[in-house]
Amino acid sequence: MIEANSSPAGAPATGLSRTLRGRHLMMISIGGIVGGGLFVGSSTSIRAAGPAAFLSYALTGLIILLIMRMLSEMAASSPHARSFTEYARAGLGDAAGFVTGWLYWYVWVMTVPIEAIAGATILQRWIPLSQFQLGLALMSVMTIVNLQSARSYAEFEFWFASIKVTAIIAFILLAASYAFGWTAPLVSGMHRATFANLTDHGGFAPHGWIAVLGAVPTAFFSMTGAEITTIAAVESEHSSEAVARMSSLVIWRILFFYVVSLFFIVSVSPWSDVRSGESPFTRALTTMQIPWADSVMRFIILTAVLSCLNSAFYVSSRILFVLGERADAPASMIRLNSRHVPMGSVLAGSAAGFLGVAGKHVLAAAGVHRDRLRRDRPHLRDRQWRHRFVRGIGARVFRCHGRVHDEGDGGGAADGGAGRHRRRRAVRRGQRTRHRALPAAVLRLDARHVLYRARVGRVDGGGAATVRLLREF
Repeated sequence: MIEANSSPAGAPATGLSRTLRGRHLMMISIGGIVGGGLFVGSSTSIRAAGPAAFLSYALTGLIILLIMRMLSEMAASSPHARSFTEYARAGLGDAAGFVTGWLYWYVWVMTVPIEAIAGATILQRWIPLSQFQLGLALMSVMTIVNLQSARSYAEFEFWFASIKVTAIIAFILLAASYAFGWTAPLVSGMHRATFANLTDHGGFAPHGWIAVLGAVPTAFFSMTGAEITTIAAVESEHSSEAVARMSSLVIWRILFFYVVSLFFIVSVSPWSDVRSGESPFTRALTTMQIPWADSVMRFIILTAVLSCLNSAFYVSSRILFVLGERADAPASMIRLNSRHVPMGSVLAGSAAGFLGVAGKHVLAAAGVHRDRLRRDRPHLRDRQWRHRFVRGIGARVFRCHGRVHDEGDGGGAADGGAGRHRRRRAVRRGQRTRHRALPAAVLRLDARHVLYRARVGRVDGGGAATVRLLREF
């Protein structure tokens, strides 16, 4: 038997709660599979493989079934392992467990700000606040939820997954009714089925069967999260039995939610009408003339995004907790609060999320400033405006302000020859000593631009003195 649950000597006593029930694990497994990859990402697979895209998801579901079966066997042989990453440690050594754990944590901790920004973008259509403010609000709410207890995470995930399941079932019923011709528009006085869309627009596999296999990696990305059940099951009463039960049901969920829904999408609307990056569900609902289709799908996609954000918080905190138990992370990561939640691990993921949201805001502001600079000063070359900040530092040091670099200011003609002579005398009186105190990199960048402008004859009289000075360095 594989023993992967031994803790290092001297580790503090820890104990996660075991408050999750069967209904929680059931919906967590569904929520881990059904997400934005189905509602939006499937458009890429349909564009790549045509109507045969649902076969790509069927093949991916088969592979996921095999993986989950393997995980269930390992969970049964090592019931006390807190994460599937511990199986790599047990089979390949501590180094493999260290690398696997940190890489898996990195994937999910990067998902936190991505999903927060995506959710804020969707909410902007209904709430008149900036993306930055909405992102901070989402991060705050999810941080509080995950600091409460594992039960809080599970309850939120239960209702998020319930909304997604209800929406998919309703969509399948509507699409099936339309595809079989029961609610389709009248053609020659009668309702006709729309299954001809499977072959009428270039064939069933218009790009060949290799393209069907090529869509499998996209399908794998859509189904990322099926393994969350193995992590959440540790906090249930019967972890090994729960994992075995969930793994036997995952293939049927994939077949129902992915394969059946995609089959009816390409049956209701021509696959060539689907646009990559747009929800094919919205396209199908629009074809069926369902009112408020766009708003309804936006709400469902928002639910999927928030579900993924909630799961990213949970998974990243539990993986970091396992690493801390193995002394592969700081000891503060395994300290539990009164509700048996690893507070340090949750706050680490929260900090990454807040930094990501703030970084997106800073980059957006920098992009606005860059566009304004390009618009207000179109005469600047790309090479020039990229280093404008560095050149501005050089201009201040040389006491030439903008006249050394900006010919638009009129050069030295504005203050006559006297200004040029004053600058030359300042250089001769000992400015060279202060210039040498500058970092070499700044001098090289500044010299490169000034000498370039000197070669093309675009440096005024005051700049000529600076050119001579720079050539001496």
